[in-house]
Amino acid sequence: MCAQLKIGAMNISDYLKSIKKTKTELSQELNLSRPTLNQYIELFETGQKIDNERYNIIFGKLFSDESKTRVQFDNEMNSVRFLLERDRKYDIGNLRPEAADMVARIHNKLVYDMSDNKWNKKVYDFILIILSSYRSNAVIRELTGYFSDLNSGSDISDLSDESKAYYSYYYKCFREIKDDTPKMDEEEFKLFLKRREKLKLEREQNRDAKARNIQDKLKKILEEVESEYKDKSIDVSEDEMMAEVLRRMKR
Repeated sequence: MCAQLKIGAMNISDYLKSIKKTKTELSQELNLSRPTLNQYIELFETGQKIDNERYNIIFGKLFSDESKTRVQFDNEMNSVRFLLERDRKYDIGNLRPEAADMVARIHNKLVYDMSDNKWNKKVYDFILIILSSYRSNAVIRELTGYFSDLNSGSDISDLSDESKAYYSYYYKCFREIKDDTPKMDEEEFKLFLKRREKLKLEREQNRDAKARNIQDKLKKILEEVESEYKDKSIDVSEDEMMAEVLRRMKR
């Protein structure tokens, strides 16, 4: 669904009549209101790009060839409906098509891998670490880039100098264990354990700091709410006060 298809100038209304397909049927199958459908049809027929990327691709898929028979059209529509239903099922309709496709691919891989009792929890813990930190942590970001570019045919001609430096370092590290099992290094393992404990302590300190910040913020808001109700001589229940505090917390 990600591939961009050429916008055509087909008269969609005439084409639908020729294959005995109504706009009402089309709007229902595409999950579009009639006004929105008519707007998209007008944009497509005049060679303009539909502002919704997903439907821009769908219209190109459905209406790129006016010689397409009803059977061919229905086959195309079935694949479109499958993708729209997938987006609804996974609640990814607001994502760009490429991102939605990636979510679906990952979901299918996860379900397949976890379908027996041999799946590795540490693998998924690491995935969560990557997702939560790759934007801010260059080491993790470049490590994922290294393995992705190493094992794919993607173009890396525009690789940054920073990435090249990381890639060369990672390759030097990993090539030594490509064919041979690493030998135990007691000193390095001790340093690993020491670093592990330090990171654990930092996580605990960060959690404590966040908890204190939330408590301080909650206390301040609660004092404000109590003061306002007191000044207005308003008697409210604990539930009402809590609802007001939560509302202000979300601001």
